[in-house]
Amino acid sequence: MYLIESRFANRDFPMVDFARRKFLKTLTAISAGSLVGRAEAPEPLVDMHQHMHYEGRTDDQLLAHQAANHVTQTVLLPGEGWMLTVVGDNASCAAFEARYPQSFRRFACSDPAESRTVDLLTGNIHRGAIGIGELKFHVAVDSPEMHRVYKLAEELRVPVLMHFEYETYNTGLERFARILKAYPKVNLIGHAQTWWGNISSELNHLDLYPRGRICTVTSRPIPA
Repeated sequence: MYLIESRFANRDFPMVDFARRKFLKTLTAISAGSLVGRAEAPEPLVDMHQHMHYEGRTDDQLLAHQAANHVTQTVLLPGEGWMLTVVGDNASCAAFEARYPQSFRRFACSDPAESRTVDLLTGNIHRGAIGIGELKFHVAVDSPEMHRVYKLAEELRVPVLMHFEYETYNTGLERFARILKAYPKVNLIGHAQTWWGNISSELNHLDLYPRGRICTVTSRPIPA
């Protein structure tokens, strides 16, 4: 089984109004084409990071994109608060999952700083959400607000997906090891620029998309 993260904006998949018949014909052709020359069914491909209505994308475009990439199961990550200007909410993800239960699952999202967060997350998880995220909010990783989320995830036995961006979202990555030690039973999934950049020991945190060689702790570069 393969796990991937996949998002696409309008520039990657043009905004096209598919007629239902044309859309179904396209999906059928894609599915048939994926099996040509294969003696066995393709290995399952799970997309762990997708959003509803990402930058205005339609439901049909999401379906076509996943089919074109032979994704067998997709995890939808809703937004809350400011994120709703870019992605769909908990309700839209739940409705889409209900339409395509074999191909789509969902996480639940809430702004940790809001007093209703525990209730909102708990309700969505009891109604079928399988995790918490994407959490992309202006909080520190070791803040009281985030500790509420970790404790809830531990209680409900679900993972938490966090967007790390220096001095912006889930700040204090240098203290995150303490969180891992405090919640050994919680699966915490790291995502985004600051998380990826820290694969190198020599990182300018203000450069969210660094280029060049990856360095180890001993400052010996790993070939690019």
